[in-house]
Amino acid sequence: MKLLFVDIETCSITFKTTDINDYDVVTEIGMVMCDTDYATPKEPYPVVDMFSKIINCPNRPEMEKECLEITHLSEELVNNWGVVPNKQFCDFMAKCYFQKADVIVASNGNNFDKPVLENFFAHYGSKLPDKLWIDIQRDIDYPGSCRNRNQTYLSGYHNIFNCLSHRSVTDCMTMAKIIGSFDTNGLLYPLDVIIENAKSPDVYVIAKVSFDNKDLAKNDGFRWNPDTKQWYKSMRQNQYSPDNYIFETELG
Repeated sequence: MKLLFVDIETCSITFKTTDINDYDVVTEIGMVMCDTDYATPKEPYPVVDMFSKIINCPNRPEMEKECLEITHLSEELVNNWGVVPNKQFCDFMAKCYFQKADVIVASNGNNFDKPVLENFFAHYGSKLPDKLWIDIQRDIDYPGSCRNRNQTYLSGYHNIFNCLSHRSVTDCMTMAKIIGSFDTNGLLYPLDVIIENAKSPDVYVIAKVSFDNKDLAKNDGFRWNPDTKQWYKSMRQNQYSPDNYIFETELG
C-alpha cells in the first residue's frame, strides 16, 4: 500500500480554509511517499519518493509574524526561492503523487491541508484527487498516557527527533515515523485499524447531566457549549458507546 504523507506551510493562520480566495496563503508543500510492499521489521513505511517546494504565490498576503517565527520562511526567502505555481505544476503533483497514493496522511489534514490544497489546485485549473485522508491526530488510538495530539508532542512521546520542525517535508517524515512506531511485539498502530478509524464519521455526543453532576462530564473530556447550554464531545462514531459513561448520553 502506498501512503502519501502531506504537509503544507502558510503565511497566515487567520484565514478561512473554506474561502476559495484563500488559495494564495501556501508558502511550502512537502510530500513523502511510502510503500509497504518494501517494508521491513524496522522500517514498516519505507520512503520511496519525496517532494519539497517553497511556493511563491503572486498574490500572497504579508507573512504573519507567528508564521515567520514558526517556519522561518521570510518574504525574501519565498520570493527568491519559491516556485510560482500554475496548472502544470498542480497537475504534476496530482498525477505523480496524489493519484499514485492509496491513502493520504496528514496532521489535522481534513480540516486544514486538504481544504487549502483543494482551493489551491482549483484556482490554477487543476483538481486535487479524491482520496481517503488519515489524520494522525484523530485516527490513531494512542495510549491514555499520550495527553496531546499536536505533532511536536507526538514526536516527543514516541522518542522521535524532528531536526527541522514546521518545515513541510521533515514534518512528513516525522509523521511516517509516528505512525510506524513499533516495539518488540510489532507495530503499535496497525494500519488496517487506522484506515477503519479514518472511515468512521464524526459524531457529536451530548452528556445529559445536571448542574450538580456536571463534573462527571467535565472530567470525562466533555466541553461546555454556551450557545446550546450543553456538555458535548466530538469523537469518531466507532469510539462511541453509551455504555462507556456512568451518565446518560445522546447523539446530537
